[in-house]
Amino acid sequence: MIKVTVQLVSAINPSRNKTWRADIWNDGTDSVQSQGSQGSYQYKLMDAGGRVFRVGRITKFPRKVRGVWDLLFRVLLNAVGSRNGDWTREEIA
Repeated sequence: MIKVTVQLVSAINPSRNKTWRADIWNDGTDSVQSQGSQGSYQYKLMDAGGRVFRVGRITKFPRKVRGVWDLLFRVLLNAVGSRNGDWTREEIA
């Protein structure tokens, strides 16, 4: 399992600190068919109150040639990418 924690840490008011979390785990469904070269991953994103606000699945992830950051990118794109459709690569470069 991969656990991703994002913390907002206020330098001025520590009572405003917040923590969000993502849990990502291999569900084992693509590993057998691909002889371990691909994996399917389920995910759960939680808000600062610990409530689940997105769940989903990434299929056929090339786990032997891509790393954890690539998997996290795909999770975020799958979970919240549609609400960020107005950005371009040039804007964030």
